[in-house]
Amino acid sequence: MKNQIKRKSKKKQKNVFKKRLRKKLTRVLLNHMGWHKSIANFVAGLACALLSICNVWHKRLAQASDSDAKIESTTRRIQRFFVDCIINYHCFSTMLYHCLLYTSDAADE
Repeated sequence: MKNQIKRKSKKKQKNVFKKRLRKKLTRVLLNHMGWHKSIANFVAGLACALLSICNVWHKRLAQASDSDAKIESTTRRIQRFFVDCIINYHCFSTMLYHCLLYTSDAADE
């Protein structure tokens, strides 16, 4: 019984961390990429799913996403994103650089 409570609290902490990470990533994507909020939120969720499952298979990413939509619908959205999205790599590299600076500053403290 005690072991189940520990697992539930760890799972809850993990979900809180994922939500905070997704929120921060969405903010960073909005600031640096100039994307619409829904696309930035989607990409942040996709990044969180990639980090949590370490797999690039679309169906697995859809299963790991926090979306309320059906898995098939989320899978199609992921496919459409990769087909339609044109990424400005200069903006993306600048964003990545700023993220790395932020991470290294926090590690120094």
